[in-house]
Amino acid sequence: MNGTDHPRSKPSDTTVGALLRGTTGRRVEQLAQRISAALPSIEEALTGGSLVVIEPSLIRIRPLPIL
Repeated sequence: MNGTDHPRSKPSDTTVGALLRGTTGRRVEQLAQRISAALPSIEEALTGGSLVVIEPSLIRIRPLPIL
């Protein structure tokens, strides 16, 4: 199998993960704003298969697999 027929070779087939922390008491609009603000800095990590944790004052990126 070459790189073009691997099942995860297209971005639409890539599994991404983001975890929101510190969301208690926040409105949906506030959460959407936080995600939108973070997206430019996390987009490449997400499409590359990393786990992203978004907290009110911190963004952590962990490449997968976590060993």
